Amino acid sequence: MERTLTGDNPCFEDEPLIPKLNNLATHAKECKKRYAATVEDAEDEDPIEEQINLKKSVELMREYLRNGDLNPNIAPTQKGFLRLFAAWILDESLPWTTGEAPTLALLFKYLKVNFKLPSDTTVRNQLALIFKELHGKVVREFTVSNNQTLHTFD
Repeated sequence: MERTLTGDNPCFEDEPLIPKLNNLATHAKECKKRYAATVEDAEDEDPIEEQINLKKSVELMREYLRNGDLNPNIAPTQKGFLRLFAAWILDESLPWTTGEAPTLALLFKYLKVNFKLPSDTTVRNQLALIFKELHGKVVREFTVSNNQTLHTFD
């Protein structure tokens, strides 16, 4: 695992900020600004690609696409639809009651989408499940990272 901070007493507040990824246009704009500032301020610093770990992002997307190539016939399910719908609501900062909008129901009926649109309670429950899953991954990552750190000092 790569460490972003070095020294005797690294602190969370010293962690470098990474641009938000929830909006591609905003993300690209922020990256351009950071890249321009980096080039102007210091030429011997790491390039922006290394600062925001683009290599890791590319590897992650390559693995995701490869998994899709290996299993292209993923059958859509109500559970998967609810999970994706809830993630969309959170990512776009929409009201949790979006699934209850009558015009959205008409649009889904017109498109012949057979999935039931979620209520605000269903969205909340799905987001809680997503949070629980991601929290578990973070805890496992820190546990592994902490164990690796402990072994290096032995």
